[in-house]
Amino acid sequence: MDENKVIEVFDYYNNKEGHEKHLKGYMYDSLVYRYQLARFTQADLEAQNDCTSIKEERKYAQRDIMRFIQILDEAIGEHD
Repeated sequence: MDENKVIEVFDYYNNKEGHEKHLKGYMYDSLVYRYQLARFTQADLEAQNDCTSIKEERKYAQRDIMRFIQILDEAIGEHD
């Protein structure tokens, strides 16, 4: 790896703003992934228990996930 690239990466992660931005991005990705997994699992169970269409339940789940992402994006602010 080029020495300048190593210094650039080191500076990025030692920069408080850059580090916070990276940490926020990690939290964002982790929370979205976990919520998607939980919400789709819930949708599958609801379809099975209520004898409704899995396609319909997943449509509602996708709506909820998109809203969750909007709220989380506003709460976390700038992230990578």
